[in-house]
Amino acid sequence: MFNKISGLLVLGMFVSACGAGADSKFDAVVVKSHGYEEGSEWCSDFNLTSEQAHAFFSNAEELSANQYHNEYEHLDCFVKGTVSYKASSCEFTIWAGSTAGLICGDKEYLLGCQECEFEGAQ
Repeated sequence: MFNKISGLLVLGMFVSACGAGADSKFDAVVVKSHGYEEGSEWCSDFNLTSEQAHAFFSNAEELSANQYHNEYEHLDCFVKGTVSYKASSCEFTIWAGSTAGLICGDKEYLLGCQECEFEGAQ
């Protein structure tokens, strides 16, 4: 009996975790280009699909400038594109260090994702 109850609890937590990303505030994610800063040819193969960028946004959190600069590594490769956020059309840059800049009209946001790791950026 105990095993059935604990199994149901674990299953319930798993289903809840899976559903968390589905309620994303980010919609219509489109990657339009990728590139790297001068001198960073080592990461020239860094690229994300629109689906991977959407997964990043689903797991990212808004950061303060201090968090952005102190808690994340800046890597010089990036992807750029558009996304709908808080009912606004926005432009984004996702950096290979699991950070992003988001510009929505006159508002700017800094985002980061502790759980995200990108291939081609290490």
